[in-house]
Amino acid sequence: MAWSEILGIVTGLLSVAGVIVAVTRYITKLQLEVKLERLENEKNQLDQNQANLRATNKLLLDELSIARRTGAAASAKKSEIDRELANLMQMTQASGGSVYLPNRSDNDQVTDLVFLSLLPVNDQTLKLRRKIIPLKSLAGKCFTDAQSFTLSNSLVSPDHFTKADAVSGYHSEDILCVPLFDGNEAVGVLQLLNRQQGQFDDACLALVEQLSNRLARKVAEFTEQPGFRDLLGVNNVRKTEYATLLFSDLTNSSQLFNQLNVTAAIHHINEYLEGVCSVAFKYGATVDKYMGDGVLLRFNVPQAVDNHPQVAVEAALEMSRVFEQIKQEWLTMGEDLTGVYFRAGLAYGPVQQATIGHPQYQYQTLFGPAVNAAVNLCQSGPRDRNVVIIDEQLQQLLPEPFQATQLPASNLGKAAQHTEAVYEVTQPKH
Repeated sequence: MAWSEILGIVTGLLSVAGVIVAVTRYITKLQLEVKLERLENEKNQLDQNQANLRATNKLLLDELSIARRTGAAASAKKSEIDRELANLMQMTQASGGSVYLPNRSDNDQVTDLVFLSLLPVNDQTLKLRRKIIPLKSLAGKCFTDAQSFTLSNSLVSPDHFTKADAVSGYHSEDILCVPLFDGNEAVGVLQLLNRQQGQFDDACLALVEQLSNRLARKVAEFTEQPGFRDLLGVNNVRKTEYATLLFSDLTNSSQLFNQLNVTAAIHHINEYLEGVCSVAFKYGATVDKYMGDGVLLRFNVPQAVDNHPQVAVEAALEMSRVFEQIKQEWLTMGEDLTGVYFRAGLAYGPVQQATIGHPQYQYQTLFGPAVNAAVNLCQSGPRDRNVVIIDEQLQQLLPEPFQATQLPASNLGKAAQHTEAVYEVTQPKH
């Protein structure tokens, strides 16, 4: 074989080898790209699962905090409804679902709808939980017309409530709606969304209507539970009550930390709070909240107190005397705390009670002008003596034996938002 032939063969083999290498590299690259895409999809799915778990955890914490406050019966019944909704979604291959309750006004008129159950639980749908759905919506139409229906493209319907989609980021297109009846009474609406294969048809509608009776009974039982509205995050118009608010603090409390170590200073603050609060409790007060060296006390809500404006002032005067005794003990022990004084501000007015805060830490507090007024009155008081400060309204409610001296206008401070005059109350005349 000639050298030229050998060279041709070698060249051909090298060309083939080059092609094989190129093809191998291309296949390897494709395999890597496929693997990377699969890993990316798995990561996205894990991220979504993690987000869903966080949302579920938040929902459970929220419901647990409400259950502690209102009792577990409503929460347990809602869990049954959630499971019933999940089963119906699985049977119909729905990717989402909701159960709505009618929201009623004081005269028992249905004003709108609220979410009772909403699945799946994720960051998107969780945003809708405490939103109000108007009657001019597909769910509202189902409730008011008391008619079941399916809709293959809800986006073209004038009744489609697009704001819910905007809030949740969830696009509802294929919809099935069924009114829920307990006997002859409409108690809610079941809505299933976006069938995973195909669209909701008459067979799906007939199946859901047949199975919805059990769900309707559970919904009716849920509304019979105390506190069910709190669990949904909606409330009737809150009851307005009248209360006397007392806010007390210490002036120049920084002296405690300047003269003493932190442990001793905190002990002194607790000693003062224990002393003055014990007095307040004797007069029927309830602690609303502690704020540093201050405490907000309420009289007549929730515990009824007869003639609470006068009783609250009597309590404040005795609290002042008790603090002075505690302070004298500090001075006797050689602690230079002469500049620390007790102040109290009191205001009377309408208030509403509500529970606020993160689901893991909530407390009941009062809202109303009298709350801020009591704080501002306290802070308007002189800082060189123990004082009890009231506004003009409370001064007019007090009987004759009390001595109330009007303070200069320069003492008003923020209290000017609530009153035109402030008064320092001293011991009743004997």
